[in-house]
Amino acid sequence: MGRIWRGADDGYAAPAAVLWLTRDSVHDRYYAINELYKSKMLPEEFAGRVLDADRRIPVRYPDGTEGENDRTVKGVLDSSDFADTGTGSIARGHQMRRLNCQWEPADKGAHSRVQGVQNIHRMLALQDDGMPKLQIFNNCVTLIKALPSAPRSATEPEDIDGSFELDHILDALRYALPGDRAGFKRVRWGGM
Repeated sequence: MGRIWRGADDGYAAPAAVLWLTRDSVHDRYYAINELYKSKMLPEEFAGRVLDADRRIPVRYPDGTEGENDRTVKGVLDSSDFADTGTGSIARGHQMRRLNCQWEPADKGAHSRVQGVQNIHRMLALQDDGMPKLQIFNNCVTLIKALPSAPRSATEPEDIDGSFELDHILDALRYALPGDRAGFKRVRWGGM
């Protein structure tokens, strides 16, 4: 496996969701290898849990030995976590950066949510070898629960319902997945 990165959608009352991904360049597969899904975390706890999970990722070094990850892991976090809310306090994303939890704001533009949902569909579509481009480890239990149960939006049929209780984990996946359409098999639209 190659580089490890993460995507996250923050929350306090609603759970914050983080997914760790890696890519196998030989087989052109993406793997969701770990998740964090927890509510009521202040930035200090959120950053601490993420950094601890970063370190606990098992890795195999070039010399064949195995151990915990000693490399910095970077991630993409919902851009609203970097917004000035007018309260005078430092935004949550910036607070976590100060604690060495590396985040960049998600690049969200017009229709980015719909494009992200379509990208998830492309990643889950069976490729020529009969396997989806995205593989999900069984410890990603919230993601596994959310994917087949996400309802479509009543107003935007190519999007999920924004009030879906597990939408934060799907947003974390959207932020973590590459948006490149190259290398995907074309498939017809199905339900999520």
